Amino acid sequence: MKKKTDRDHELLLLRMHVTALREQIMRSLEAIEARIECLLPEDKADMSRVPTREELMRIAKSKSTRRRGRE
Repeated sequence: MKKKTDRDHELLLLRMHVTALREQIMRSLEAIEARIECLLPEDKADMSRVPTREELMRIAKSKSTRRRGRE
């Protein structure tokens, strides 16, 4: 009977770990989405069209250049 209890405990620990990982992934995705929205011009913030990687890089460069100019 002890082996079954050990296995149940291991399964519980694995489930808890998987749940924690899921939550971490969701928080990361939300942060990424917020960052993308922050980088997009106002007219594209509705996310109806996903920008290309090149567009995001161009926007990020222009925003970081503006930030450096203020510092």
